[in-house]
Amino acid sequence: MEEQLVGLRAVVGEAESAQRAAEQQAAEVTSELAGAQTRNTTLQEAYEALLQRISPVPASPDNPVPGS
Repeated sequence: MEEQLVGLRAVVGEAESAQRAAEQQAAEVTSELAGAQTRNTTLQEAYEALLQRISPVPASPDNPVPGS
């Protein structure tokens, strides 16, 4: 009976260790994802700002499209 308890404690210890490792890995992945989302937002904003700078002004009654 004592041997079974020792074996069970070892299995529980391994499972707890694996759980801590998985939680740490999940935290790292979550952090990396947050960083990637921030970079993506920054890139999207930069792209949109660049388009605003290089795009022609939209046509309007005060600014008709040439040739129309």
